[in-house]
Amino acid sequence: MKNKIVYLIGTLIILIILAAIIYLDSKAKPLIFKVENRINDIEKEQKKEDNKTCYNTIGWLKVQGTNIDIKVINHDNGSCIISSEENYAWEINKEGKFYNVTNIQGHNILNLSSKPLINQEYFVRFDDLMSYSYIEFAKENKYIQYTIEGKNHIYKIFAVYIGHNDLTQFDNSNYNKKTREKIITTAKNNSIYKYDIDVNGNDNLLTLETCTRMFGGYDKSQMYVIAREIREGEYLTNYNVKETSKYKKIKKTMNKYDDDKEA
Repeated sequence: MKNKIVYLIGTLIILIILAAIIYLDSKAKPLIFKVENRINDIEKEQKKEDNKTCYNTIGWLKVQGTNIDIKVINHDNGSCIISSEENYAWEINKEGKFYNVTNIQGHNILNLSSKPLINQEYFVRFDDLMSYSYIEFAKENKYIQYTIEGKNHIYKIFAVYIGHNDLTQFDNSNYNKKTREKIITTAKNNSIYKYDIDVNGNDNLLTLETCTRMFGGYDKSQMYVIAREIREGEYLTNYNVKETSKYKKIKKTMNKYDDDKEA
């Protein structure tokens, strides 16, 4: 009987030690991404809208490490005049539904130089998306949250590139596996970074897009940040990011900007 009690006490002590180690380990690890419910924010914006409003708030977008934490409206591609005081992004989505391919666009008005700034307080729309021009920023910020139809969708970034409207041919819609594979291939082939995560044609995709003048005032390139939704049962984890050969053009442009300033 005495040996049984000693055994039980010993087992209990071991379990307490293991629980303490797990607890301390979880506290030591940095929070990878904090999911914040934006459903109430959407509802507040919708209550402000009336019959005179030429758009509806359908979602909310939050991009890790940036000031992008704004409503998303269903904009009819430019025929609607919206107050310049409003902070918003938009997608061509008349029904306001969630799709397996979503393209969200936003204005970059204040961050158009050949060497973009990062996280300035006055950045409110998609100006801060240009922060992904820097490899160190990309390594630290890999998650996007998009809230729509009462659900917070979390996405992992898998590609970043500056190109010429290669992805805008795809509107928000439910595309088949083959089409999604085409989008993924285009994004990866043009990406300035290589992200160490699996992406395939069964994944839900999200593209963020804004204008840039990194390569000059007359260049019509767009900045793209492309992500895929986390899968069922998948954890929010850190994953490796490294430069591809495409990044050389970015570094060369930014270095030239520094040389011009010194001259």
